[in-house]
Amino acid sequence: ASDVYKRQILSHAATTTVRAGRRAVMISDVKRAYFHAKCKRLTYVKLPPEDTLPGEEHLCGRLNSSMYGTRDAAANFQEEVRLFMLRQNFTQSSYSPSCYFHSGRQLQTLVHGDDFVGVGPHEQLGQLTEVLQQKYKLKTERLGIDKGDKDEIRILNKVVRITESGIELEADPRHAEILIRNWTFKKRKRRSPQELSGSLRTLKHPNLWTNLTQPSSEPWPPGLVTTALIA
Repeated sequence: ASDVYKRQILSHAATTTVRAGRRAVMISDVKRAYFHAKCKRLTYVKLPPEDTLPGEEHLCGRLNSSMYGTRDAAANFQEEVRLFMLRQNFTQSSYSPSCYFHSGRQLQTLVHGDDFVGVGPHEQLGQLTEVLQQKYKLKTERLGIDKGDKDEIRILNKVVRITESGIELEADPRHAEILIRNWTFKKRKRRSPQELSGSLRTLKHPNLWTNLTQPSSEPWPPGLVTTALIA
């Protein structure tokens, strides 16, 4: 659902109305997010050596705040965010609890993990950032065409950029880099099926490897043609 709403809010950002005017996109990363959420269940941890006094070696600690690595830390932080957004007069989406709306301020916000993605007028996004900074330590970037805005940012492992024709959304380039590295492709040049067979053998897809290595007068399936062209 987060990917669907990410596309939806980017479409919202690219749509200009008389009431809202030009919109920008904000991404805020909350540092040490889970520590802001209260621990809801009894959770005990082993005390670190630097915090253990003589004679306390047999003691453990009870968590007051959520800690990274515990099962309900993410859920606790989402509840902390929900209460915070409701106090700011946002309305939580009935379909996706990670989405919030403020009709009066023309703001839409998606919360994914410890990231806030907001879309709205520049002034309103600035006010939202100030409110968030009063409670959390943030790293914030803004996509737009005004002073201080960037023309390309990363949002939830996707590259988002502004072009002359609108807003572009690009898949994480690291996925292509991993694919090329794992397949030992050094340069971008077309390779024959026989040349690819050594790399494809490691993918553990026997049918795919057989289809590529056996001579045939039949055209390649579309997926295999794409595989060969990106090499």
